[in-house]
Order: sequence, then structure tokens, then C-alpha cells
Amino acid sequence: MHRQKTVEIKAKAKTSKIAQTNEAVQVEQFEDTVKLNIMMRDILAYALKKRAKPSYKKSLKLWQFDYDSEAELNYGKLFTSADKYLVVKRKFYGEVIAVDVLKLEGDKFVSAFGQAVMNNTFLDSGIKDLNGDGFDDYFIHWYPSSGCCRRDVYDIYLYQTESRKFTDGLQFINPTFSPKEHLVRGVDYGHPGDVGLYKYKWNGFKVDTIEFIFPDTTGKKYYLSKTREFGRSGKLLTAVPKEYEKIESYDWFRGIY
Repeated sequence: MHRQKTVEIKAKAKTSKIAQTNEAVQVEQFEDTVKLNIMMRDILAYALKKRAKPSYKKSLKLWQFDYDSEAELNYGKLFTSADKYLVVKRKFYGEVIAVDVLKLEGDKFVSAFGQAVMNNTFLDSGIKDLNGDGFDDYFIHWYPSSGCCRRDVYDIYLYQTESRKFTDGLQFINPTFSPKEHLVRGVDYGHPGDVGLYKYKWNGFKVDTIEFIFPDTTGKKYYLSKTREFGRSGKLLTAVPKEYEKIESYDWFRGIY
């Protein structure tokens, strides 16, 4: 009985420490959120004063928190000639990058969408027509800090001309966008020699699956399939169609890395 009571006391002490740690993390996260919100408040105060300008790009240092807290602003008719937008990238303590796109409506900025990425995973973001409809969209390119295999992640937000709003985020792994063809080709997530290729076609603001290509067990022939299955079924090919050779992650598929 004495030993059992000791174990229970130690278990309760350990649980209490975990609870204290979790509480401390929650407090820190809350404080960071508050500071990020204050940063945005100050950024928008600056942007509102400059809203009459046709366009501008500006880097701001936000000294009230830390020398490494900064923001990049891009303002103007970025996606359409009808509306002005403000793109804000906030870098907070060198750890978090928050990307926000806001639309100017009268004398205020209204959020179109926003996303936060850890700084050590963030690679790039920008404006580009990704689906080939003639209107620019927004992408955020990042690379997860864990995992077995190549995983270039693109979160994209498509500009919708009729509603003048953006879609929810669409995520692609190792993609190569071909706007002129209205296609997305890429390499799935997996080990070389086993991972497959994919091809999607834009259908409005969604994508239809066209095909997948998987290597056979010898690595010298390939299966053309309509489904993402590892059973190696479908039409047998002696070579990968040349259209895939130009995609960015093709060497990973071939096992050259």
C-alpha cells in the first residue's frame, strides 16, 4: 500500500507539472496573438493614411516589440483593375510569418484571407495566375520540417471574378502549375521508386483528376491509372510521357536527388 501511494503521489506531481507547462504555453501563445494583432493595428493605421496612393511597396520595422519584428506591405490593384488590395507579411520574433490579404472597401480594409507559417518552413509567397483564367491568384510556398520524403507544399487562393472574392485555400504537394494548359502536374508524397506522378485539370475553381502514373516493380515500366492506388493496375507504359519530364520534382520520381 505504501509503495502504491508513493507512485500515485509522483504521478499527480508529474501531471501537475504538465498542466503548468501547457498553461504556460497557452499564455505565451495568447500573448503572441495579442502582439500580432497590435502589429496589424499599427500596420493598418499606416496603410489607411496611404490608401489614396495608386500603389506602393513598403518595409516597416516594428520596434515596439523586437528588432526582428517587421512587415512587408504591397498595395495596389494587385488582382484586378476594379479593387485595391493590401498584402501584408508579418515576421514576428523570427519565428512566425503571417500572410494577410485585405481588400480596401471605402475607408477600411477588410480581410480576404490570411495564413500563418513557421519561419523555418516558409519559402516564398506571391501573386501569379495559377489556373489560367487571366486573373492573378495568391500562393504560399512552404516545406514541412518533418517527414520522410520530398514535400514542397503550395497553398493557393484563387481570385473569383464574379464574386470578387478568393476561394478557400487549396493545397498541392510538389506541383508544377501550367496555366496556359489549365493543368497541374506533380509528384505525390512518397519514396522514390514507389511514388507516383499526378495530373489535374482546372474545372472552374476546382480540379478534376486526369491520371496517375506509377512505376512497376522493375522501375522500367509504368502504370497509367485513373485512381491513386498502389496496387499497380491500369494501362502499362514502356516510358513516362514527355509532358512530365518538365515538372520540378521529376528527378525525385526518377530517384535522382
